[in-house]
Amino acid sequence: MPGNSENDPRVYLAAERTLLAWIRTGLAMMGLNLSAAIQHVHFLRELRQGAWDVNRPARSAMIVALALALVGLGVAIYLLTVR
Repeated sequence: MPGNSENDPRVYLAAERTLLAWIRTGLAMMGLNLSAAIQHVHFLRELRQGAWDVNRPARSAMIVALALALVGLGVAIYLLTVR
């Protein structure tokens, strides 16, 4: 490979991939923080109305955990079949 990396398109494309990864991560974080804010508002409303049930499971946490487990399983299956 020539010594001049400024003209190598792979350097530009790598920088673009890094930027897109940061954007994707930021959007995911904003989505989770928005979900947490909505859940907090619902929780405060239940406390004010006296309808809070201490034994009720945290559905949103279970949904996120299940979704992440399914994504992880999908990635594992993909990696095992592609190799």
